[in-house]
Amino acid sequence: MNLHRRSLISSFIAGCIALSCGTLLHGDSPPPSVLPGSIVTLEQAVSQAEIILIGQVKDMGLTNPDGPGNADFGDAKIETIKVLKGRASGTLTVAILIWGLEIGSHHVEKIPASGETYLFLIKSEGSFKRVIKMLPNDDASLKAVAEAMNAIPAKK
Repeated sequence: MNLHRRSLISSFIAGCIALSCGTLLHGDSPPPSVLPGSIVTLEQAVSQAEIILIGQVKDMGLTNPDGPGNADFGDAKIETIKVLKGRASGTLTVAILIWGLEIGSHHVEKIPASGETYLFLIKSEGSFKRVIKMLPNDDASLKAVAEAMNAIPAKK
């Protein structure tokens, strides 16, 4: 291994250790974990979504690397529980992009767990469906989505 490559690897490892130790020694808490689509506002997501539903993650499928610190789960399976907008039924195959997986990121999105239930805001691109935002399946999220849906002018 050449000296330059060894130096880069050593610097990377030292940075990771310093980051971990700094968090532990100085009491810095790691960034909070948020759901996918957190960089999109609710209003943007509601206006772009053709489908809004409550669903259960059945399987996240395989991930495709999508740039440093990101992961694209292109074949995640979600079971439809209740449709709030658009048409959907049964098990849907969707893409879910996760941002901020890199060490030290100030924005970390959580990889949804199989068996968990969420609100999904989905954009259709032909037969391809992409989750543009996920929210917890709770009363506050349902109320916020309903308010955002009511705020959008009806299409003529």
